[in-house]
Amino acid sequence: MSLWVVILFSFIQFTFGGALGFGLIFMASAVRGYTISQFAESLTVALWFIYCISLVLSISLVIYAYIKGWGTTSYFWFAVPWLLLIVMITYWKFSLVKIVID
Repeated sequence: MSLWVVILFSFIQFTFGGALGFGLIFMASAVRGYTISQFAESLTVALWFIYCISLVLSISLVIYAYIKGWGTTSYFWFAVPWLLLIVMITYWKFSLVKIVID
């Protein structure tokens, strides 16, 4: 993998991953008809912060892996934020409780 491919993948990772992460937080706050406990809300926000930090950290680790010549491990570092995003969305979906309106 050349340096330009690493830079392109890093740009795509940061751009689309960041937009998706911020978009999901705004979507989560706009959901009507559901409620979430204070603990679940705090945990969801903590997972969101971890996801945002992992975006920057994964790009740094990919560049470090490229410089060291590790090769295939860079693909693992690209996948880590997406796995955290899946965990965050899954937890958020399972922690929602539908409000019953009479």
